[in-house]
Amino acid sequence: MEDDGPRAVSRSLSLDIQRMASAPLDALPGDLKRDTSGHLSAEALAIIRGEVTMERKTLLYSNSLRRRSIEVDTK
Repeated sequence: MEDDGPRAVSRSLSLDIQRMASAPLDALPGDLKRDTSGHLSAEALAIIRGEVTMERKTLLYSNSLRRRSIEVDTK
């Protein structure tokens, strides 16, 4: 599958939303830990609320690429 930048971030966060659909939507971004089972990540909550700009999606994507690069380098 070809990596298509910010759309890949949206797709990834959409999967997060689907997987953790039982989260309370009144939680604020930053209130929830990333790996808390049954809860949405702060980024997913922000997307639901429409608070994520294209610039933020681009930043998330570049951070994701950097993280993947580090993971590959350490293997």
